Amino acid sequence: MRSGSRVAAVVLVVAAAAPTALAAAAPAEAPVARLEMTAPPACATAEDLTARVSQRSARIRFSSEPSVGSLLRVEVALRPGGAVAATLEVTDADGARALRRLDASSCGDALDALAVMIAVLLDPRALVAAPAPPPPLPPSAEIEAPAPPLPPRRWGVVIGAAAHTISGPVPAAVPGIAVGVAIGSEPGTGHRFWSPAARLRWAHSWVADWRAPGGTAAFALDSLELDVCPVVVGTAGIALRACAAAFGSRVAAQGLLTFAPESHLEYLLAPGAAAWVSLRVAPHVDLEGSAGAGANLRRNSFAFRPQTFYRVTSLTLSASLGLGVTFP
Repeated sequence: MRSGSRVAAVVLVVAAAAPTALAAAAPAEAPVARLEMTAPPACATAEDLTARVSQRSARIRFSSEPSVGSLLRVEVALRPGGAVAATLEVTDADGARALRRLDASSCGDALDALAVMIAVLLDPRALVAAPAPPPPLPPSAEIEAPAPPLPPRRWGVVIGAAAHTISGPVPAAVPGIAVGVAIGSEPGTGHRFWSPAARLRWAHSWVADWRAPGGTAAFALDSLELDVCPVVVGTAGIALRACAAAFGSRVAAQGLLTFAPESHLEYLLAPGAAAWVSLRVAPHVDLEGSAGAGANLRRNSFAFRPQTFYRVTSLTLSASLGLGVTFP
């Protein structure tokens, strides 16, 4: 006989043997019983049987008090070939006794049958079948955690100084120094890419003695560079800004060691673009580098008459490297 049929048969036998009053209605109070069990530990334990009874009736309670409820004596024995024999003896509070025996093909089947018998005897409304396990939950869809929001936009003022070089307005890439001030939002705050900033720098460069046919020339170059940088890539630690730029140059040229020395003052304007890189090296201190290029709107010439020795190139190129301090 299969285990399900065997349990059903036991339930029918127990229900037929139960007192009529007990089967007619469940007791008003929660049924209480004492359990004594003898069984091979590897086959069955009182805790296992108690748990299986509780699966079928949550009202039944087991107590160790000697004067409370019915006494249930359970014996489980193993037979040759793996079969199991079980006995349930019930002694009521008034001394009445009932004895039930069953055979099962395994320890688990025997415990299930005993649990059904006890549940029906003590609580006729008990669930005689073990509750079906809940259906497995469908696998939850993997949801990517949203990226944490960026901190609110923080603005600051940067004052910096740098070594500087520029070429185009004068005959050579001349060295110089530059100082400047910038205002903008700190990279990595407010928006991932939109981080507007503006920078204005003044630089002074010079060429002391440019030798050319007909004489020697000296140049002094003062330049203003305005960078407007709407976008940034990076964080406060390291960032790259892309900028629109404008270069304004004031060139003072003077002829030396020539028969007719002259001095001239020229002004140049070159709109273009620039890149501005900053690397945080200490709190509020950045190592800054930049490079830019602009198209000269005028291309003046310099000459020791009658021979021209230099003509302004089509592009103004500049580069710098220095330090900037951010406030606050």
